Amino acid sequence: MKLPTFAAACALAIAPASVQAQALSPTELAAVDKVVADGLAATATPSAQVAIVRGGKIVLVKAYGEQAKGVPARTDAPYQIASISKQFTAAALLLLADDGKLSMDDTVAKWLPGISGGDKITIRQLLSHTSGLQDYWPQDYSFAAMEKPTTPQAIVDRWAKKPLDFAPGTQWQYSNTGYVVAGMIAEKAAGEPLMTFLQRRIFAPLGIKAIDQDKAVGNGFPVGYHRNALGPVRAAPPPAEGWLFAAGELSMSAADLAKWDVARMDRSLLPAADWAAQEKPVLLNDGSTTNYGLGVSLGKRAGVPYVEHSGEARRWSC
Repeated sequence: MKLPTFAAACALAIAPASVQAQALSPTELAAVDKVVADGLAATATPSAQVAIVRGGKIVLVKAYGEQAKGVPARTDAPYQIASISKQFTAAALLLLADDGKLSMDDTVAKWLPGISGGDKITIRQLLSHTSGLQDYWPQDYSFAAMEKPTTPQAIVDRWAKKPLDFAPGTQWQYSNTGYVVAGMIAEKAAGEPLMTFLQRRIFAPLGIKAIDQDKAVGNGFPVGYHRNALGPVRAAPPPAEGWLFAAGELSMSAADLAKWDVARMDRSLLPAADWAAQEKPVLLNDGSTTNYGLGVSLGKRAGVPYVEHSGEARRWSC
């Protein structure tokens, strides 16, 4: 759930906001087409969606390949964005803090009993992967238990009550378990399901059509694929319901994901302070940086700062 490999890929490119919002030239469009075609060919990925933002506007939305055998990819098809969903969970908790429903420095124990280190772990540490909670999905493939439905509480009971991998705040370690705990806290504070809160406060205002990835399966939806060793690419059965709650539960199109990124660049919808909090690198107890904020990775490429997150719902396994 944390690597950028998709069997059915949802790609998003963001151009600098300083560039004027003008349509791509034929040369630029041809370059985009080549990048995508080369990527699909090199990875045997069946399909992709691309949305490009320039000057704060979406200037290209395009689909490539087949989202299922014999079915051309559509620009409006909701691909599973997996761990890209984490920034939405973090945004929900920031909004709840704005509402006075909770504090980012509340301990887990204030909201949920029985979790290892709950009297020391804060919500901020859950969202920044510095809690020490063991990750329930660190491997690069689905495991046998995922063939059966689960619940957030069942995930917590199995993984969040084990001894911590490290003292909270002393290390950075990706933890989907931490996000399941965070999602449960969000629902308790909001008094409604996380998806309902996100729909009301984020998706509807931005005109985003997002659905639970557990429902984004079957006819009309993109099919995920995997490959065993050097064998052929095959359709991959999705995990049973419940495994991606709050840590990677969303499905949406690249165009809808681009609407969220435009809001991020414009500092709209959320208070500017929330965007800044999400994009501020969290520091460990020794003062070193994690290069991770609240649900987003942070860094620089060629001297230019970036905010990003990859996502993976199912992976080719070896």
